[in-house]
Amino acid sequence: MTRFGWTILGVMIGFSVGIFGQIRVISLSPASTEIICTLNELPHLVGVSQHCNYPKAVRSKPIVGGFLSPNFETLVQLNPTHIIGIGQPDTQALRKLRQSGVKVTLIDSPETITELTQIIKSVGQALGQSKRADQVIETITYQCRRRTTTRRPRTLVVLWHSPLSVAGPNTFIADVVNRAGGQTVLTQKRMQYPTLSKEYVLRLNPDVIVVTDPAIRTALQHDSILKQLQAIQQNRVILIENEDAFLRPGPRIGDAVESLHRAYKTLNVI
Repeated sequence: MTRFGWTILGVMIGFSVGIFGQIRVISLSPASTEIICTLNELPHLVGVSQHCNYPKAVRSKPIVGGFLSPNFETLVQLNPTHIIGIGQPDTQALRKLRQSGVKVTLIDSPETITELTQIIKSVGQALGQSKRADQVIETITYQCRRRTTTRRPRTLVVLWHSPLSVAGPNTFIADVVNRAGGQTVLTQKRMQYPTLSKEYVLRLNPDVIVVTDPAIRTALQHDSILKQLQAIQQNRVILIENEDAFLRPGPRIGDAVESLHRAYKTLNVI
């Protein structure tokens, strides 16, 4: 088990697939669905979770249930050779399928972009797409290269306003901020996604606030306490237009880093 606690259950033998039969893949999470499709395996994707929405073509795929509770009967009917999930808990249904010979691969959610690239490499190996995985990783690595900046704005990523939920320093989102040229304003690593009091946020006084929903931005701007923040008063609130690309640990993360970097430059904070 690696530092970030991968739980890879099942055997991943990508080269053997295609010799003994066609791949039939079920994805249990939006992130794994995006990775599978980026690896050119959309034609072999036979089922997805109800939360999978990108690329658009996956919306016509059979639904195997929710993230936490895939339906066993549906899984069996789709006759998969591989089941892949990121951040997906193990279930009795998945254990039964594993015992029957299905290659079930469950991987903990990554906390860094480097860990994401390792996941992409492993999924590529499992599906016989190692070369394509290396190409995807090369692109992400370039997009997410660490920028040299004169300033690194102290940034608070607000995920919801009531209660005030934010991204902590030991999260995938914090790595996106760092690689885009900023730094997280939070330093304590006790919780990945803590809920903060408004008074505590005032003391933090971030240079920039990042939100993923216009409703969050509006709520912050009209809050009697939070509107005292300099970031709000000086209009240094960045709205992420593509929420899924920013929050989801998938192959579009390079686009998210570049988008946030451009937003920092527009605000003249780096």
